[in-house]
Amino acid sequence: MRRALVTFCVVATFGCEPRAMRLAPPPDPEKVSFVGANDVLRVAVGANDICLLMGDGTVRCKQDWRPYGERRLGSFLAVAGTRDVVQVAAGDHHACARTKTGAVICWGRNDSGEVGGDDLFVRVARVVPLPGPAAEVQVGETASCARLAAGSVQCWGNVGQAKHAPPTELSWFAKATGLALSGDAICAHDAAGKLQCSFAGGLRVEPLGVAIVRQVVLGRFRGCGALADGTVQCFSLSRPKDAPTTGKAAAWGEPVTGLADVVQLAAGTLHTCARVKDGSVFCWGDNQYGQLGNGTRDGTTTPTRAAHLPDAIDVWAGGDRSCAMRVGKGIVCWGADLQGDAMFRALTGLTAEQGPPSAYDSLVPETLRVPTFTGTPAVPASASAP
Repeated sequence: MRRALVTFCVVATFGCEPRAMRLAPPPDPEKVSFVGANDVLRVAVGANDICLLMGDGTVRCKQDWRPYGERRLGSFLAVAGTRDVVQVAAGDHHACARTKTGAVICWGRNDSGEVGGDDLFVRVARVVPLPGPAAEVQVGETASCARLAAGSVQCWGNVGQAKHAPPTELSWFAKATGLALSGDAICAHDAAGKLQCSFAGGLRVEPLGVAIVRQVVLGRFRGCGALADGTVQCFSLSRPKDAPTTGKAAAWGEPVTGLADVVQLAAGTLHTCARVKDGSVFCWGDNQYGQLGNGTRDGTTTPTRAAHLPDAIDVWAGGDRSCAMRVGKGIVCWGADLQGDAMFRALTGLTAEQGPPSAYDSLVPETLRVPTFTGTPAVPASASAP
């Protein structure tokens, strides 16, 4: 078998210098072993990555975050510096995790300070200095926020067109019990279910008025709240110009028809999914890449049931992908480019129905088979191929 030739660039002051290295080939797929169905505890789906919280408290991501000289040809590689993790959040080009002690660690691109510190790229997870233990961490495209156990919210990176580095408290979210962020928007709700959002320019609004919100999620252009009565209301992240900022009249959200008994929401860039009490998952929005999981590429504003998924106990979404955990059967995922590299296809055995715009999209939920194999050693570029 030939070794793969991988070309990459080293960014310098005046451009990009092409270099090459050879990676040893993967083992034969039939000889690959996979982790057990219960070895993956949680999933974080970003626009460009899927990260897994493993049972041993470490994090493994599909993207290889290590320096080029240490790269491996593999699938779901361990992120250096992660241990005792209880929650993971993935953004466009960075990710953060919360440990059992409440510490927050981040890694990835750091153009806007979203990882913390001054480095432009962080490959080993680093601790973000916070004034207290975190109860939740969430990330957006170029920002990160932590909800502290005491209820305050600390953010770093670009939040609402303002750069916060080091972490800065957003004082109006003083007693938050849940939060979400996307682009220039950040929303949080308190224990009583009051939802507040801050949009571009720092304007504070209450998009769902007096509705009692139990969870909020944000996509690129819309947000949605799971309400205490089991229904869902969604709202545009572009506030109507004539809407007041507080009280019942401030609300511009609209109910999502056809949904009841909703217990969890998840949002991708242009789609949203809801898990209901009986374990079914319903998704709506854009479906160009199969991210609704109904076997088609047809988008819809009406929630549609994800196929072959009767027993979900958790659901996640990000970018143009969605994932869920099934009772005793591990993780299933669907959407964009899940089969997009040969190594990943060979190791995971994904075989979903294919078609344009990408031959590697999964249009229905597919079991995410996570290899115990994590890579093969890199060999010098001068080494001869067999």
